[in-house]
Amino acid sequence: MNKIGFNKIGNLKLNKGVSEINSMNVKELLENITRKISLRAEREVPEYGEFKAVEESIVNTDKTLEATDLRLKIVKAPKGAENHEILRDVYLIVSNRPTGYEAQRIVAFGTKDEILKKLASGEFLSDAAKSVAELAEKLKGL
Repeated sequence: MNKIGFNKIGNLKLNKGVSEINSMNVKELLENITRKISLRAEREVPEYGEFKAVEESIVNTDKTLEATDLRLKIVKAPKGAENHEILRDVYLIVSNRPTGYEAQRIVAFGTKDEILKKLASGEFLSDAAKSVAELAEKLKGL
């Protein structure tokens, strides 16, 4: 679950240390994007089988974090995974368009119902806010 993936679309840097990130603002952004993707997932993610990835992004307004966008994306589990027809992965993606880097992490996985419950939990927002800070920190200096 705490998988970190790096793609060369950008080098995320923090103007300040991770502890100084404005967590409230990041949490507010995550609340907004989580609400949107949850509504779309209810309509667009089937219980079984293939589907087009469901993705929502939001422009980062927290100037202490040098990321331009935060995204959540729900995809079908890879074909090699056991029960891949019913399992879904939720990725958190932090990107910085000017530098071309992004970092991603699976922040939830399970059936459609399990994912919807996870997205609705307050724990998800806290964990996702920590993940934003950790992903940005991991990309520092790349």
